[in-house]
Amino acid sequence: MVFLKKNKYFIKRIFILLIFSFLFWALQFPCLAAGAEKVVRIGLFAPVTGLTAADGIESKRGADLAIKEINNSGGINGYKLEVLVADTKDRTPDQVLSAVYNLVNSNVDCLISSSGGGSHFEIRDIAEKNIPYLLTDIPSEVEKIIKPSPEKFPTIYCLAPNFNAYGTDPPRVMEKWITEGKFNPAERKFAIITNDSAYSLDISERMKKVLEKMEWTCVMYETVPTTDIYDWRPLLAKLRVYKPSFILNADYVVGNAANFVKQFNEDPFNSLIFIQYAPVLQEFIDLTKEYSTGILYSLIGGPIYSPKAEKTIEFTKKYEEEYGEKPTGAYNVYVYEAVHVYADALRKVGNPKEYLEIGKAIGETDKDTVMGRIKFDKETHLALQGDEYIPLQLYQIWEGERNLLFIEKFATSDFQLPPWFK
Repeated sequence: MVFLKKNKYFIKRIFILLIFSFLFWALQFPCLAAGAEKVVRIGLFAPVTGLTAADGIESKRGADLAIKEINNSGGINGYKLEVLVADTKDRTPDQVLSAVYNLVNSNVDCLISSSGGGSHFEIRDIAEKNIPYLLTDIPSEVEKIIKPSPEKFPTIYCLAPNFNAYGTDPPRVMEKWITEGKFNPAERKFAIITNDSAYSLDISERMKKVLEKMEWTCVMYETVPTTDIYDWRPLLAKLRVYKPSFILNADYVVGNAANFVKQFNEDPFNSLIFIQYAPVLQEFIDLTKEYSTGILYSLIGGPIYSPKAEKTIEFTKKYEEEYGEKPTGAYNVYVYEAVHVYADALRKVGNPKEYLEIGKAIGETDKDTVMGRIKFDKETHLALQGDEYIPLQLYQIWEGERNLLFIEKFATSDFQLPPWFK
């Protein structure tokens, strides 16, 4: 007692120091403070290295941009968002599985895939945990898994709509050009080159069937491996013998597509060249330069490059302010909108751990976005495709610019015969 009385000021000072010490460390580690910032983790698996690294990098940028917007506006119900990225590299099954495993074990509350595994085998594993999962690619494989029993996948939805229009619409638009006298094929012959991915094969088979129904004759159908291809000349030599009036190259790897176009122009002939997906990326135009003029491509999802598309203009402005360059490809928008779709559901439900309720809210999405109106089909859990939903866009590159030929309400230009036509 005597010690306490004599040292009461000393003890008081120690007590004050302890309080200040606690406050200091609480500031260093916000989780110790009463007003701790709560965090929702979004796991993104994307190919940030490998053949399609450009898509992976754009995906990460789309996620970062959406999360920055949401957090700067105050977050959601007291939560701030953050993204964890796992690299799927060349998207082999083991690489995808490793990425998913790492994210799930990092206690993420939502998963988003960008250009993920070809068969989407990971869907079943994720469904067992009921983690909200938003996909952005290869909807045909998603549909195969979900359509037989959609009730087994209450938290899994795909922002990519049915890709059937990739195979059906370009031939129909081409027939319209023929009717209007804008394109007069010497013979109704076509050739298809595809890589061995599910994405390319599905589009190639579908377009082949449509063209044959329109009484076109297939003179070549070649399948190449999904790998780097530097020399297309042996295959082009065959094409120069057949001289088809329409060529589809469905190899989406940008370097491969660029090499094909440059080597075709070494000795061109009168054929429309349609490249699947690769021209969406600015890298394709950078690699092909003047040889890209006249090339046709289509896109389902991604920005709608038209002065009439207000949401694309708004997105492009925000993207350029953040990254100092224009967005390229489609996955920046797919992932950007996927984050916002999840955020809308979280805002509605409140608790990020209420996975089934969040899945229900995602399924009820109906909103206008950069790539069109997103509304999910109840049987397949795919976003709806069509002119009033997510439209197919058909472009022709001309002197480095992307001219939107179709969908009509956003069109910026008319079709022109490529400069190699004689």
